[in-house]
Amino acid sequence: MKRNVKEDLGLMLNSLQLFGVYSGLELNTKPEKGEDEYHTDAIGYLCTDYEGEVTPDENQAIEAGLFKLDQLPEETDPFIKKKLIELKGKFEKY
Repeated sequence: MKRNVKEDLGLMLNSLQLFGVYSGLELNTKPEKGEDEYHTDAIGYLCTDYEGEVTPDENQAIEAGLFKLDQLPEETDPFIKKKLIELKGKFEKY
């Protein structure tokens, strides 16, 4: 995880705490127009100790940023948003 974040986002993560591993029907996605259905497994980490600025790798075609839990972008996946809200109490103690 630390290596991928460094390569893809330019951040050096000094510590990580696993807060959840999620799987199930809620994460199944069935695209429109007969495209293949796919399943996502989500793994969440809490990192409060990092260095650097968010600078996404131009070759990855991703957008990235740091957001407060009450200011998540509208396009945040509903499942992820729900889990972050459920875990907000756990985050606030850090």
